[in-house]
Amino acid sequence: MEASAGPWDEEHIKALLHFPRSPIRLIQKEPWQDWINQHGGLKSVYGYLQKYPLSPSHHRIVEVVLSSPDEISDVYANRLNISRATYFYQLRELLPVLVQALNHWDTEAPAEPSPSPLSPSAFPIPFTSLVGVDKVLGTLLPLLQRGDVRLLTLLGPGGIGKTRVGIELARRMADRFGENTCFVDLSPLRDVNDIVPAIGQAAGIPKARGARELAHGFLAREYLLLLDNFEHLLSASTLVTEILTAAPQLKILATSRAALRIYGEHEFVIPPLAMPDEESIPDPSRLAQIPSVTLFVQRARSVDPGFALTRENAESVYALCRFSEGIPLIIELAAFQVKYFSPQAMLVRLANSRRLNFLSRGPKRLHPQQQTPRDILDWSYGLLNPELRTLFRRLAVFPGGFTMDAATAVCAAPDRPAPDPPPADGRSDWDDSTSRRVQSGLTALADQSLLQQQSEPEGEHRFQMLEITREYAQEQLDATGEQAPVSRAFAQYFLERAEKITGLNDPSGRQVWVDTLHRDYANIKSAIQWTIDQREGELGLRYIAALWNYWKFCGSQAEGRRITQTILEQTADFRQPIRAHVQRLAGWLAHDVRDYTAMLGSFQASLDLSEALHDRAGAGLARQGLGELAQLRGQWEQAREHIQASLDLFRELDDRLQIAWSIDMLGRIEFSQGRLTQAGSLFQEGLDHFRAIHAQSAAAVALSHLGQAVFYQGGFDRSQALFAESLALSAETGDSRSPVVALTKNYMAEISINAARLPEADGLISQALALSRDAGYTWCHELASFTAALLAMHKGDLAAAGMHFQTSLLLQQSLQEYWRTIILLEMVSSLLVLGCEWLAAARLYGAAAGLRKRLNIPPAPVYGAHHVQSLGKLKENLKGAVFEDAWQAGQSLALEDAVIYALRCLE
Repeated sequence: MEASAGPWDEEHIKALLHFPRSPIRLIQKEPWQDWINQHGGLKSVYGYLQKYPLSPSHHRIVEVVLSSPDEISDVYANRLNISRATYFYQLRELLPVLVQALNHWDTEAPAEPSPSPLSPSAFPIPFTSLVGVDKVLGTLLPLLQRGDVRLLTLLGPGGIGKTRVGIELARRMADRFGENTCFVDLSPLRDVNDIVPAIGQAAGIPKARGARELAHGFLAREYLLLLDNFEHLLSASTLVTEILTAAPQLKILATSRAALRIYGEHEFVIPPLAMPDEESIPDPSRLAQIPSVTLFVQRARSVDPGFALTRENAESVYALCRFSEGIPLIIELAAFQVKYFSPQAMLVRLANSRRLNFLSRGPKRLHPQQQTPRDILDWSYGLLNPELRTLFRRLAVFPGGFTMDAATAVCAAPDRPAPDPPPADGRSDWDDSTSRRVQSGLTALADQSLLQQQSEPEGEHRFQMLEITREYAQEQLDATGEQAPVSRAFAQYFLERAEKITGLNDPSGRQVWVDTLHRDYANIKSAIQWTIDQREGELGLRYIAALWNYWKFCGSQAEGRRITQTILEQTADFRQPIRAHVQRLAGWLAHDVRDYTAMLGSFQASLDLSEALHDRAGAGLARQGLGELAQLRGQWEQAREHIQASLDLFRELDDRLQIAWSIDMLGRIEFSQGRLTQAGSLFQEGLDHFRAIHAQSAAAVALSHLGQAVFYQGGFDRSQALFAESLALSAETGDSRSPVVALTKNYMAEISINAARLPEADGLISQALALSRDAGYTWCHELASFTAALLAMHKGDLAAAGMHFQTSLLLQQSLQEYWRTIILLEMVSSLLVLGCEWLAAARLYGAAAGLRKRLNIPPAPVYGAHHVQSLGKLKENLKGAVFEDAWQAGQSLALEDAVIYALRCLE
């Protein structure tokens, strides 16, 4: 029977392998029965299929299935250590390969090559142009031309373009080597003994049976040999040494996912293509110059000639190229999808499917193991020994990279629990042996290009998986049943790490631990999500307690609040001090965005639980929160009652830090009532306490509060010095993004306005506004808008001043800080005077005066001279009864009505 007749199809291949519902009788009739008989019977056919060159994953399937062809799919999946879904996925890919194998069994073998060396045309001729590697080639060409470089290995993960770069290097070396070059694809080989014959055949030395005979063919000439895909034959690397030793004029250029690790080897890791940044999105012409985008557009046009990069799809193409992580194969497969979807639609599909599944089809390539990322990763995974496979798949739990210590703690934990009790010196053979095993494993995985390495600031190595590699590892982990214990070890490790780092209580080193947590924050977020998904309430509460300062100092309060609210809802039945503590933290997170309703619920719940648990310190801290809330709402007697009670508690407990905070909070109550002298005395007393116990971060807050009290009394020089000292302490302790910093910069800007240093004021206001908006500090945003209005008034830009005052008034409607609202009404009145709006100005000035009297809030001296001048001008233009009538009409307005009236005047 002629092979060209092609009798075999997938249905009969299944019958040949005894698949369920594919009975053997399908191949017991013509033409299949006759074909089988001609080829020596079923045993011969099975032997042929087992020897056929396949990818490692496909080869394992054939071996397992043919060893017992009557089993069910679950048995095969179990023996292969993969999930049932992965088994069927790989099987679908394997069937057409076996169809091709049987239909071409009779194909005549190629004639033996002539002994002359092959010309450069023997290299695979690329079908597409090379993109984004000019810098790489510029580095490699001089390196390969050096006399001392005999072996150059191009390294990198599958799909990075090692073969393509190698071919281009050889082409550019044609002037030196002429026809003395050849390309050897090692990927089909399964036995190291086949390497010499393969090289000999490609190089025209067919009689070579060993390294020395092979080298003899290269003796008389300079020769460049490109060995492609060496990673699965590393045990034969000594053969390369023997050939190079025996042939002094030979150079070898190898491509591999792992270095050959032989003396004299020069390694070069092919980098990913450069990816775009957000700044390039608005300009498609600029975006198109980025190598990853250039490649995407080129390949997209190969399947859709009309494809173009436009303003409409630029953001989606940007996102797709970022998603590719700079790997050319992934970019090409994503671009191939343009045949079916727009870039915008592709992003939607990506959001609802795994990358590996989305990139499962594309143009067919030379090697079966390089068709898709899944093929590449199957190939790499198949080259690992069982211990490395275990480590590889467990590392999938790290979305944000990891150190060796982290990998040891998380990946070894499900196998071997630490000894109990631990040894007195804190170490054991378990520690050392496990650490060595993991370290060796990480090095091996990095050598196989399955991990990337970089050095941390402290010099420790940090490892990272490409995201698509991690997704593959996660699939393998899901199939083993190890996910739960590994995830628990992962969550426990990062919790203990966060608690240790934030518990150091070293203000001078705060920026260091903030940076440390920031590097691991992707891991921490993943761990927190696991605690939420598994309803591990106690772990979740501990995470919040550990991360509260991190969220505060990094301006991530909104994220912290979302996480805290979720975990508090899950732990509603917990009756533990940790929950009362987290309730207080939730209250202070709400404080930073002035959510009064949330503040009340959180602090009251914390007080109730603390008192029920007889936790006096917890009750005192909860009363501080309730006192702060009452002060913000203008409920000054209630505020004073809560804060005084907390002060008494902390004095009994001799808690010096909280004594100082309670005194500072009493000062804020006086401050908000306009009693600036009394407030200043209390702020100074609190500052003295903070300094006595070296609480630098708290001292920065107290300095700012004292500076504000002095500022509103008109003491610009002294308040400037206090504010500068506060900022310096904040920088020293790493609190550069706190609300106190934003407030302090606002006040310093106002001092600069009074000193006519307008550019300085402008810069300070911009910094305060940016920080306030980014972090959601509503009250800081309000003050920054107020200060911006004062600057605009000083410049004579009344329209801009009015817009800023509008913003400030609108924000104050939610804040309801009476003393600030009255100052705003007075300043809007002075703006109206500048705009010659006499009646409106008189009415609004009257409203402010009436509110000060009713609320017992004296005027701030700092603005006294300004308002005297403004009122004088107003009375010159609005005299007698007209002024008095407008003034009296304003005095009858309630606070809310006065704000509404001011907003209407500014429209």
